[in-house]
Amino acid sequence: MSDYVSEDTRLALLLCAAFEKEKSERTLSSREYAAFCRAMKEKAVTASELLEGAASDELALSASLMPDRVRALLDRAVSLGFALEQWESQGLWIYSVADAAYPVRYKSHLADQAPPLLFGAGNLSLLEGGGLAMVGSRHVDPAGEGFTREVAGLCAEEGMPVVSGGARGVDQISMRTAVEHGGVSLGVLADSLLKRTLEEEARYLLGEGRLLLVSPFHPEAGFTVGTAMARNKFIYALADYGLVVSADHQKGGTWAGAVEELKRDHGRPVFVRTGEEVPPGNEALQALGALPWPTPPYETSLMETLQQKSEDIPRAEQGSFDF
Repeated sequence: MSDYVSEDTRLALLLCAAFEKEKSERTLSSREYAAFCRAMKEKAVTASELLEGAASDELALSASLMPDRVRALLDRAVSLGFALEQWESQGLWIYSVADAAYPVRYKSHLADQAPPLLFGAGNLSLLEGGGLAMVGSRHVDPAGEGFTREVAGLCAEEGMPVVSGGARGVDQISMRTAVEHGGVSLGVLADSLLKRTLEEEARYLLGEGRLLLVSPFHPEAGFTVGTAMARNKFIYALADYGLVVSADHQKGGTWAGAVEELKRDHGRPVFVRTGEEVPPGNEALQALGALPWPTPPYETSLMETLQQKSEDIPRAEQGSFDF
């Protein structure tokens, strides 16, 4: 059997990943998978034992799951084998929460919301590099576009990674500007990871180690509103700070993701673009606790300035995702 992925990751794929053209039991959510892993730890059952056919019914019941559902998910070795062969041939890596390479930031910041699986391509060291999460509208106004380029360029000059979602508008502008100025960027994609990694520009930057593309969703998944909304917390978790360039008021993924992070215990400090030309959502986020983006020039570095502005916000990490 290929050692492309660990046995823990094989188990996570069987329980949590959907395979193409397959009619199977509904896969486990992040919280259900976390509960199942806790049951494994309590019963001292390993992934290897389950993959070799050990009974799973008791574990399923301990995790408040239906045993027949878990059995059906585990009985998909053939589909898994075909999927792994395809992903390996196309240059993707896959890690589960049990792997050492899986980002600690996800486990510590998101706890049971940490995605069971992470697919990706590019420079793995960027997973723990922190940086600035830049998010905003797909239809950003000219002032917002100029602001995005200015901030992303400054991040690149100071060696601060830009983390975003890879979507049209603020996401792509910030990521592209960062690499054009010699910096690095991380894209947390909600869809089409595999397709994006095959694009000529992306392949060049991935090869240079200046771009990392990841997704907690199936690498061939199409766009859905649900995945687009869900990925916001994964963007913030990989960064040290968040910056909302433009947000609609009480609608859209940018608004929902910022509000979710502002409400999170020990969430990342969220900054927002201010001024006369910002959309109403920006002002509303500031009223909910988002911090105004500091106006340059800065007396110290951008990172130190952001730290000073957010020093009153609790920064302690949440309890880790225990496996």
